[in-house]
Amino acid sequence: MVLRIIVISLLCFSATTYGQDAEYENQIDILLGKGYAHYGVQKDSGQYYFKKIENLAWAEKDTLTLLDILITSNRHLGYFYDLSTIRENLSKIDKISDPKSSFWQNLEDSLLYRNSIRADKGNFYFKLGNKGRAKSYFNHIKNSYQNQPPESLTPDHFLLLSNSMSFLAKTYHLEDKFNLAKDYYEQTINLVKTVTPENLNNLYINYALLAEVLTDQGDYEQANSYLRTTLKDALEQNNNPNRIISVTHHLAENYLLLSKKDSARHYLAVMANHLDRSPTFKQLYHRTKARFELQNNNVKSALSEIDLALDTYLDQTGELNNERLANLYLEKGKILILARDFQNALKAADKGLELPSSKFGTAYLDLMALKTGTLLSLEKFNEVGTSAFLAVSMLDSLKADYQYSSDKIDLIEKTFPLFESALEANYSSFKKGATTNI
Repeated sequence: MVLRIIVISLLCFSATTYGQDAEYENQIDILLGKGYAHYGVQKDSGQYYFKKIENLAWAEKDTLTLLDILITSNRHLGYFYDLSTIRENLSKIDKISDPKSSFWQNLEDSLLYRNSIRADKGNFYFKLGNKGRAKSYFNHIKNSYQNQPPESLTPDHFLLLSNSMSFLAKTYHLEDKFNLAKDYYEQTINLVKTVTPENLNNLYINYALLAEVLTDQGDYEQANSYLRTTLKDALEQNNNPNRIISVTHHLAENYLLLSKKDSARHYLAVMANHLDRSPTFKQLYHRTKARFELQNNNVKSALSEIDLALDTYLDQTGELNNERLANLYLEKGKILILARDFQNALKAADKGLELPSSKFGTAYLDLMALKTGTLLSLEKFNEVGTSAFLAVSMLDSLKADYQYSSDKIDLIEKTFPLFESALEANYSSFKKGATTNI
């Protein structure tokens, strides 16, 4: 599920242009209206008008309008995962928003802007796969509201709080801390129902995210119930292809796990119908299609689909989320093993392990398990032991970051294939030596 910050109601250009002349204000209003006509739908068209506002604000030295439009631009670009331009915008924001400047002291609601900037930075680093930096920004937002009851917050502030909790939950989920993630989602859902029950959009986002955790815990039926509710609303609104594609992806995968191929095929078709509106998600479609082909024993087609997923991701993504890319290499390696192409499976594992961030999460253990399995099949027994030792040596450092004992058990279970490969390699090596001696 793709996450994005959805707080945009803080943008009040009629207020931010106070003191400017009427012609300038009129220009801003016209350009903003044209930009919002393409918001989240057509990247270049929307960005064209937002850039015009940015240039006007620079010329007028209108810091607040400039800050507003850079935040708006980031939210718009987030739909298309244009991380390179978001990085440029964040750099501009840092230059114009010195924390010690009088600008902040004179701002009526500086916390709203400060937290909105933190949210954009957290979202950016989350999309890059840098969970540590993302969590630091979202925790900062959450902690800034710790002395205020959620029901006392304005809608914009509450949305920042609830979205930060959702992002934190998602990072815990990606770290396989399932129970901690589930706790955060359930807290967020209860808060949304209590404080802003009319905000069904926020509620359905968290339903879909909670469903992802339930899926990883094996509760597919409950997960599908949340996903179908979210999809029904998304299709009725029909204004967010990213969410439609993400939810149908999870439904298709869950029905594959339940061996209900017709249902999986149905949701794959729904995904395909919306890809033209969100080309960035084509890699997700091909990845899901690869799993569908595998379940139908079409290994060659599955390999073709996962290659399309990799090519699409590398072509369309300006700045790579290394952990997501590592997982694509992991899936390719598993398919190659089924095709008994162990040499290329080993290459896929090594490509994933070459990515910097893959060593800071469970993706590293999964890739090392793939590598040791392929080395075993290639009878490179000495290399199996070396690789297994490297992976297991990381286990203690990873365990220290897990709060729930059940999550620690899940983490330890990921190392079983490594132990098994090492034991089998030692036995095979011993057996081969004994045979040679005879």
